[in-house]
Amino acid sequence: MMTRKKLACLSALLIISMAVFAQEKDEEPLETILGEELSISGFGGPWMSFTSINGKFTHMMGGGGGVLLNQSLYLGGYGYGNTNPITYDPGELEFGYGGLMAGYIHESRRALHPNLGLMVGWGDIRLMETDLKDNIFVLQPMAEVEVNFTRFMKVGLGVGYRYVTGVDLLPGLTNKNFSGLNGRLSFYFGWFD
Repeated sequence: MMTRKKLACLSALLIISMAVFAQEKDEEPLETILGEELSISGFGGPWMSFTSINGKFTHMMGGGGGVLLNQSLYLGGYGYGNTNPITYDPGELEFGYGGLMAGYIHESRRALHPNLGLMVGWGDIRLMETDLKDNIFVLQPMAEVEVNFTRFMKVGLGVGYRYVTGVDLLPGLTNKNFSGLNGRLSFYFGWFD
């Protein structure tokens, strides 16, 4: 059986050897896949989208946020929903979706710079006051021009195309009624260095 004195000596040896190895390890630079100067920050904010759904002007409100790597690559999430009624006989439609987004910001340190992104999402289209709804999949590439107002605020103006699939339960409506061009006004808050 190990005595307290032997246990204390072994513990002290273990601590000393860990300290020695830690000092040796600190002398060597850490190698990483993304490079030594990796900058990680975050962002988020509200978005407004202007589009046409079922041939009618539609305003959609939403937002997104994510992780920003080296002020140029981002990965995050987003969501959208219509704010004005989408008319449809015999009622009104509610359209909402959200999911993941990724993209690239070119020369983000310039006051005016481009942002190219792709959004992939899921959602549904509901006929109000009924149980009728279609589950949908959305793919939406986007190109945006961003303006740096301060180190913590940007505004973007963009255009994209929304591809919608899965519309098959609402009579008289197809994927084409919900797919189309859209414009976007974005507000981003975060730390942009």
